[in-house]
Amino acid sequence: PSRSAGSDTSPAFSGSATNTSATTTNDNRQVNIRRIHILPVGAPSETPETSRLQVLAPELRRKRETKEVIKGGLFIRSSGHEFAVVKCEPDEGVLSLETDYFV
Repeated sequence: PSRSAGSDTSPAFSGSATNTSATTTNDNRQVNIRRIHILPVGAPSETPETSRLQVLAPELRRKRETKEVIKGGLFIRSSGHEFAVVKCEPDEGVLSLETDYFV
């Protein structure tokens, strides 16, 4: 299924009932991030909101493939632009094909 960028109009992501202090469950399965909110850092870029996900895509794909742990406060540099992870649900985990991106 394809995922698209969008604006999150709901309040901050709700808490999760799972243990978010680790990136694996009790049976050693990795915790997948369900939702992630990423915003640009610094001066407004010339990049329209609709293409932010396109700018981020190569780096997000790399992070998904290497199963890099993602959490709030992480800075992501992609295509000469800098972004910050504002919020994840759960608070820490790895990106998956099912992750929804809000940029």
